[in-house]
Amino acid sequence: FVLSEVNIWIKYSLVRDGSSLIALLQNCRASKYTVVAIETVEGEVFGSFTSMPWRKQHGFFGTGQSFLWRMKEPRMNASITCPEEQAELESNVEVFKWTGADDVIQVCSGGHIAAGGGGDLTDADSGGFGFMIEDDLLRGSSGSCETFGNPCLCPRSIEGGGHAGVFEIANLEVWTTTPFMFAEDAEKNEMMKMFLEENRLK
Repeated sequence: FVLSEVNIWIKYSLVRDGSSLIALLQNCRASKYTVVAIETVEGEVFGSFTSMPWRKQHGFFGTGQSFLWRMKEPRMNASITCPEEQAELESNVEVFKWTGADDVIQVCSGGHIAAGGGGDLTDADSGGFGFMIEDDLLRGSSGSCETFGNPCLCPRSIEGGGHAGVFEIANLEVWTTTPFMFAEDAEKNEMMKMFLEENRLK
C-alpha cells in the first residue's frame, strides 16, 4: 500500500477552527486518507491513519489500510535543547497496524469519533477504543484494543493520577494527502470526487 499523493494538507485544526465536531466533519468530509493528530495537555502526541472519510454513520466502518500511532516521548521533554533534538523526538513514533481481529476501525456518531475497538468498549482498563474523542473535542480516552493491538496511547494520564486512558486535548489536527500544490485546486478535486461517488451510489 503506497500513497502517490506527495503533498500533505491540513483540513482541520482545533486552534485555527475551534473546538467543534461539526467543523471537523465539514472540513474533512471529502478526504479519503487522513491523519488524525492529538496532543494532550501532558504533551503526549498520538493518533491514526485511516482510509475512509470521517462522516457520521451507523456502526463501524473503515479498511485494513489503517493504523494507530504515537510519539514514544512527550513533546514537553525538558531535556530538549535545540530544534534538531525536537525534530528527532517528534520523528520517533510507534505504529500499531490493523491486526485483522475485527473491523472496528472507524466510528463517527453525533457524540464522538473513535478509532479501533474490541474488548469492553466502556472500560479503558480492560480494553476499548484505541482512542475516542468527545464531541467538544476537548476530552477523550484511550485504551488497549483488539483492532490494532495497541496499549493505552496516553500513559502519562495514569502516571499523573488521572483515570486510566482519559486525556484533555491541547490541540487536534486532521491532515490529508493531495497531488495538488494549492489548496484551492485540492479542494475542487476532493469535491468532484465526492460528487461522483455520491451520484454513483444512487
